[in-house]
Amino acid sequence: TAPDGDWKGLIVPRLIVQPLIENAFGYGLKNVERDGLALITLRQTGLEVRISVEDNGETLSDSALDRLRQSVLNGPGAESDSVALVNIHRRLRLHFGPQSGLVFERSGLGGLKVTIRIVPLEGRETDAADLIGG
Repeated sequence: TAPDGDWKGLIVPRLIVQPLIENAFGYGLKNVERDGLALITLRQTGLEVRISVEDNGETLSDSALDRLRQSVLNGPGAESDSVALVNIHRRLRLHFGPQSGLVFERSGLGGLKVTIRIVPLEGRETDAADLIGG
């Protein structure tokens, strides 16, 4: 990553966005018969990059949202569907530092919003070799 905030050459671990998109369709929009919406956004602020995937699904309960938040802190439960999300969160923190990871919140669209937050360790260069197999 470039210290001046130029993210054009940013290399992120493989397969971190795809599972979020699949979850939006497989869970959030699963029972939406019409006007389903999945929105993917990328925002850069200084040295921070946020990639968000959100949907307008109607089935997200407060307890489900809390379970997702807890799973990245404590690991998934034995019967959890969040194993992939926990793995993504851990990979992001490993490669970019402790301020990076997944953030879960209710979307302004009504469903779930999952944000990949990337805040690299200061002065650390990140390249393809750094991320392979992680």
